[in-house]
Amino acid sequence: TLNIKVDDVTVEQVSHFTYLGAAISADGTLDKDLDCRIGKASGAFNSLSRVWYNRNILTPTKIRIYRAAVLTVLLYGSETWATIQSHVHRVEVFHQRCLRRILRVKWFMKTSNEVVLQRAGIENVATFISRNRLRWFGHVARMPSERLPKKLLQWKPAHGKRSRGRPRKSWLDCVKEDYKTATKTATKNTTGLSPNIGDLIISAGNRKEWRTLARLRQRVPEAGHSND
Repeated sequence: TLNIKVDDVTVEQVSHFTYLGAAISADGTLDKDLDCRIGKASGAFNSLSRVWYNRNILTPTKIRIYRAAVLTVLLYGSETWATIQSHVHRVEVFHQRCLRRILRVKWFMKTSNEVVLQRAGIENVATFISRNRLRWFGHVARMPSERLPKKLLQWKPAHGKRSRGRPRKSWLDCVKEDYKTATKTATKNTTGLSPNIGDLIISAGNRKEWRTLARLRQRVPEAGHSND
């Protein structure tokens, strides 16, 4: 417990708090923020039920509305997420549930997630998160060296000792994985490139090439009509 005072007023210690719309946890985990994001995105999706069930609105239009009004809420702040597989799975489940309601895909139809994405003409959530992280990394890497976000990219604590066991996956670990996946697509290499942080900063210095890399994705067919 820390005893922190500001103008002789003791600052209350809490397990989590909301800052700029994101839930910050004391233990640095992402679960609380995901609960918040999924809850708000669910509210945004349900408020547009009349749109999803309207047969006079084409599916491509519904998907554009979904991207603008629901996905932006769901993925708010995702450029700073240090995700593990369970985090991505939770968000992907919500993404699929929304798309299946828009496309009127029932559970007994036994339609795979890949087919749903193709019919909707949209990528999975992991692609959106990866793209956001790479875009943000490039922005920070091109900042002047005196800027705090740039300093934190390669900052390491001078004191303290890491606890025993496997270290928690960091944000930079996620960025490296995103870069490896993107270069695997760009170079058609089966493994992709595995650079260190210094190489990433140099690569991000070329804004045009970095933005092209961040936007790489597999092309998906256009969404069908709402009556499909």
